[in-house]
Amino acid sequence: MAERRARLPASWWLVAAITPPLRAAVAFFAVPVGEPWRRSCDHCAHPLAYPWRSTAFLPSARCPSCRERVGAPAGSVELAALAAGIVLYVSHRAGWELAAYVWFAGLGVMLASVDGVVRRLPNVLTGLTAGGLLAALGVVALVEDRGADWIRGTLAGVLVTAVFGLVALVRPRMMGWGDVKLAFSTGLVTGWVSWTAVYAGVWLAFLLAAVWALARRRHRGDQVILGPGLVAGALIAASLLP
Repeated sequence: MAERRARLPASWWLVAAITPPLRAAVAFFAVPVGEPWRRSCDHCAHPLAYPWRSTAFLPSARCPSCRERVGAPAGSVELAALAAGIVLYVSHRAGWELAAYVWFAGLGVMLASVDGVVRRLPNVLTGLTAGGLLAALGVVALVEDRGADWIRGTLAGVLVTAVFGLVALVRPRMMGWGDVKLAFSTGLVTGWVSWTAVYAGVWLAFLLAAVWALARRRHRGDQVILGPGLVAGALIAASLLP
């Protein structure tokens, strides 16, 4: 317990340190499909100093020139990162396994934030998420002789992706292809733990998506924003289930 208390301040400092780059990444990628990645303010064309040398990447998310919002709503990225940090703190993971979870959480915060703003999950982010998870968990499988967990996670990722792909074909307003690509990572990170975690992660994803839709007063026929629920559901299930 004393060791966990000693780790707590360091964890919070880590969250505080990574939130400006996370917000900068969200601002960069949160553009509609077909438009170039954001390099300046949409309202006044003031250039944004990436990766974090701009007040636009503070929690207030305001352009230093015109004071209009840049990227995700004020405080949203920071709150999401804080919530992810809390979940990781109680997950009892360590080493490369913790690195894999941190990778998923960091990229997941970016993906959820971008999806919440422009209803889009960029291919570059979903690809990085999956590649990093496969590599980090692969190292754990080799070092700790957990090949069965890695195989189960990979199979779960493929299975969830296939099911989501069928749903996207039949009900495109219910699920987009970005959700299908993200599904591999969510299936992998939960399947690494157990099949129970896979089921719980998917169930939580749709539950959280429904809550999000009600909170945003979405109407029937509107496209469901599933990305935030997918990330949160998978992280909670993979971190808290044995």
